[in-house]
Amino acid sequence: MVPAPYRIASPPEPPRTEEADSYEQMLVTERSRDRRTGALLALLALTLAAIGFSSLKPRKPAPAAADEARQRLELRIARAKRTVEDARTRIDEAQDRFARDLRAAIDAELSPSEPLTACPVSLAEPGRLVRGRPSFPLAVTDRGAVTWSPSIHRVWQDVGRAEDFFGGDNPSAGIIYAEAFETSPIEARLVLDVVLVRTKHKVPIRTSPTTYEPGSVDGIAYVYDWRERRFVCAGEVHATNAQALEYSFNDGLDAKSWQVREPRLDATLEDDLETQVARAITAPNVLYSTSGALPPTPPPQTRPSR
Repeated sequence: MVPAPYRIASPPEPPRTEEADSYEQMLVTERSRDRRTGALLALLALTLAAIGFSSLKPRKPAPAAADEARQRLELRIARAKRTVEDARTRIDEAQDRFARDLRAAIDAELSPSEPLTACPVSLAEPGRLVRGRPSFPLAVTDRGAVTWSPSIHRVWQDVGRAEDFFGGDNPSAGIIYAEAFETSPIEARLVLDVVLVRTKHKVPIRTSPTTYEPGSVDGIAYVYDWRERRFVCAGEVHATNAQALEYSFNDGLDAKSWQVREPRLDATLEDDLETQVARAITAPNVLYSTSGALPPTPPPQTRPSR
């Protein structure tokens, strides 16, 4: 006879009290509140995200942005071209006026007024820079030649460079020149011009690698004041090459080849003669005040090449 297994009955559950029931109810309430709070927070986050996304502007596609940038550049180029064209028109008009006044001065053999009075314009020392430009622009010409105003010629060169850039592959460089015309108008660049009309001219001649015959220039110098639009000073000028010039060879080829040295030595003599002309113009008791304006002659039919 197999004995029955021995079992111990589990103790009965303790009787529930009001305190236990209250605690369990509190836990259930807090869990329910936490679930509601989490749901509200999630809903709030989704709402804010939706508001944020709706306020953002859609990003433009890359092709559209590139087209807009190209259009802005085309507008800048068009404006710059108009500025350069306006500058060309204005310098053409100024050059025509200058050429007429110069022709009238030469034909009338304009000379200092009597009695002699000092030139009202003060020319700076040749070679010095005045506010970033040479002391005075100088043109040397012959009696029957048509010449540019040296100041206008420099502006014309800037116009030509800008047009070359517009016609090439670098229009942005042309825009820079156009902006320079806007910030520094042509009228501000035209201050004084000096023109020497030669009556005699002897070219300097090299006689050996170390000697030369000096050249010389005789003529009448005229000072043009752009504010008054007339030649305000005149005077006779005589200039010759310096008695000695310093010259150094920059490379071995110069030192070995006389054929290479020849044109460079000739250029040195010509540059020195031009320097001596400028110094002679600014020497004391050379320039004197002229009389009033002269009647202009008809404009020339041709212009010097730039």
